[in-house]
Amino acid sequence: MRVSSDRNKWMTAVKEELDALKEMETWELVPRPNNTPIVKNKWVFKIKTNSDGSVERYKARLVAKGYTQTYGIDYDETFAPVVRFETLRYLLALAVDRSLDIHYMDVKTAFLNGDLEEIIYMEQPEGVVTDKSKVCRMKKSLYGLKQSPRCWNKKFTNSILAHKFKQSHADPCLFIRHGKNGIEILAIYVDDCILIGHPSSIQEMKKLLQSQFKMTDLGEMKYFLGIEVNRTSSSVTISQKKYITEMLEKFGMADCRKTDTPAVPTVKTFESPPLDSSVPYRQAIGALNYLSTCTRPDISYAVHFVARSMQNPTENDWVNVKRIFRYLKYSANFGITYSKSKEGKILGYSDASYAPESTDRKSTTGYVFLKNGGAISWKSKRQPIISLSSMEAEYIALTTTCKEGMWLRQLEHDVTGIKSPMKILEDNQSTIKTASNHIHNDRSKHIDVRYHWTREKVELQQITLEYCQTNNMAADMFTKAVGKQLLERHNTCIGLSGTCN
Repeated sequence: MRVSSDRNKWMTAVKEELDALKEMETWELVPRPNNTPIVKNKWVFKIKTNSDGSVERYKARLVAKGYTQTYGIDYDETFAPVVRFETLRYLLALAVDRSLDIHYMDVKTAFLNGDLEEIIYMEQPEGVVTDKSKVCRMKKSLYGLKQSPRCWNKKFTNSILAHKFKQSHADPCLFIRHGKNGIEILAIYVDDCILIGHPSSIQEMKKLLQSQFKMTDLGEMKYFLGIEVNRTSSSVTISQKKYITEMLEKFGMADCRKTDTPAVPTVKTFESPPLDSSVPYRQAIGALNYLSTCTRPDISYAVHFVARSMQNPTENDWVNVKRIFRYLKYSANFGITYSKSKEGKILGYSDASYAPESTDRKSTTGYVFLKNGGAISWKSKRQPIISLSSMEAEYIALTTTCKEGMWLRQLEHDVTGIKSPMKILEDNQSTIKTASNHIHNDRSKHIDVRYHWTREKVELQQITLEYCQTNNMAADMFTKAVGKQLLERHNTCIGLSGTCN
């Protein structure tokens, strides 16, 4: 039998996990019940690394095989929220604007804190079986059980709310408290906690969390969910160079040729053979989608375009995916920067590309919101219906943009107490007039009533619309593929920059 050179490190990790399970009184051994489903389990081993690739620690986790559970018998509700990336980016921009510290902590064995409401039996862990006639009757939730995330989230929320924190209406995983040293912000993504506030407030929040749960203090935030955070006295930059490098290696593109745009501006559609099923097309789209969601809005449209072919990709679709990889090779160092400025208000851009393709003639919506010079929210999305004019396409896009704007407005109100009108820039004069006035003519009388929701928000002065020249429309890059010069201009506008490889 081959023995790993890291055997002692893995055995130490296993012992730490078993000690934690015992300390939390996760289960009790009981005689094996008759005619009752018994959930199995397995060990999962993982090496945790730092942002520079160095080994942080060896981690062993006992995981229940939740796929053997039966709905209505040993689990019911399973949904549990996590903090949105838009919220995280907003908080980073706010921290820069108000000169607040950004720290983060990790909850050790977070799911073991959750209290189970159902009766669940599980086999004893491999390697530690003491009596084969007995099984584990679960007293706490365990990683792998379907309801574990929900149990943990409920436990954490109740604990934090009991200490005068208020839960955000916009994001249920965001908690705010106003103390003697100013605002105190706590956000949670499963078992990772972000703490924002003045130094003394940060220490108070750490003491609170450590009194409630077993925590690991990771200090100032530098690496979070695959996102690298670089903080200076006047700015914060988020990027994912390590993630991009690993992704290129995974899909065999580490030594690919570079290109300076993620998509060709003029795409000619032509017949192409179906892609071989062995090509990891869906995995590539998933990896690219995560990147475009976190820190790389410049590839949003390109990823949106290739994702349309998830079910039946062709060889030409794979060529388009590889072009995105080639662009990432060229721009791996790019990141979004939020800088301290006098104007810290949120600013939105809304745009649409009218019927760009001859296949279905559906238009594309694009929007981006900025705070402190950097993008905090963006989207490239195909419209659900066929528009009959460019004005209608822009009007539908504006509705989508305003919905996100209203959510951001609520988020800002929850955190700061400010509830000012949300300014959105639009490059179509007819759209602005239609949204600002009760106009009924041959070009607009057929538009669905739900899209006139925007007009109501404008009348209530919750949204303000301003005209923006097309050349300065930052959301243009989310509606179609653009050339190098235009892409660079838009990247600069949304705070995305870096050295090219």
